[in-house]
Amino acid sequence: MTHWPEFIVKASNTQGNMEIRTKINSVLKAKSADNPDSLIGEGLNFLIIDEASRIKDTIWDGALRPALADKQGWMIAISTPKGHNWFYNLFVRGQDPQHSEFQSFTFPSSANPYLNADEIENARQTTPQNLFRQEWLAEFLDDSGGVFRGVREAIVNVPMVFSGFGNYVTGVDLAKYEDFTVLTIIDKTTRQVVHFERFNQLDWNIQLTKIIDLVNRFPNNTLIVDSTGVGDGIYDVLQSALRQYKHCRLFGIHITNSNKKEMIDNLALAIERKDIKYPAIPELVNELSIFTYTITASRNVTYHAPSGYHDDCVLSLSLAYAGLSQITSIGLSAFGFNRRKD
Repeated sequence: MTHWPEFIVKASNTQGNMEIRTKINSVLKAKSADNPDSLIGEGLNFLIIDEASRIKDTIWDGALRPALADKQGWMIAISTPKGHNWFYNLFVRGQDPQHSEFQSFTFPSSANPYLNADEIENARQTTPQNLFRQEWLAEFLDDSGGVFRGVREAIVNVPMVFSGFGNYVTGVDLAKYEDFTVLTIIDKTTRQVVHFERFNQLDWNIQLTKIIDLVNRFPNNTLIVDSTGVGDGIYDVLQSALRQYKHCRLFGIHITNSNKKEMIDNLALAIERKDIKYPAIPELVNELSIFTYTITASRNVTYHAPSGYHDDCVLSLSLAYAGLSQITSIGLSAFGFNRRKD
């Protein structure tokens, strides 16, 4: 067998141009679809695409497919599924004997001999069902772009209330200008959202007044506040302002990718299992419906709204549900909550 060092004439990695030239006059290049313009213009004999389902249809149609057509090249596209896009269309062709030029295969993660079966079972129990089916079972799902399953099935005809004397938990996601501050209140007994407010472009003093007014109207309340970034200073002011309210407890959380994932996973499972209900609040339902995720190069899941959209309602609801579920089970400290100092 020819050793790679003897096979290579030149290898370079300058200004993002990664390529290897060989003794048989072939050139191997590595490129990223993050820069679609760099993919245009060269005919290809052979193309290998990793995480193909994450590449936009326009990149396949406008850059990669024409490059293969130039030289009637071959392609291997490797990926976990994500929706019914160009990758799905090619996969379907590969299952059809009438398209003999295509072949497609699918394998669940359990087919990998290096993956521990206990790890897969743990993922099945703790991962939202649609995400598990897609990322671990390699299934193409109609709604696979989303994280939350059964969003509309969790809607109930519960009127929003102005005040109440039950037992409540409130998720507070803070923002000032471009994003929105969202206040979501869940009744601990019924596990239903009973109050919702969303606003932006308000001075912090006005926002503090609105939060304190909410505490007056909904006694026996636990506030879970996103104290990340600018929220940290507001949390400190809230600590001082709420000292006189003995019926109110205040917790802050610095949101990281890790605890955000845990909170979103818990909320997604709660919605699937109908462990939480909410009225037909358009902003909330829309954000839940389009909320999505990205798989990083290191195979970590990051949750976020699609580009150009907001996720403040989702975060507020996830904070409230995290407070609700952790207060009644293993304790707020599991999520890194910090209770106010009395």
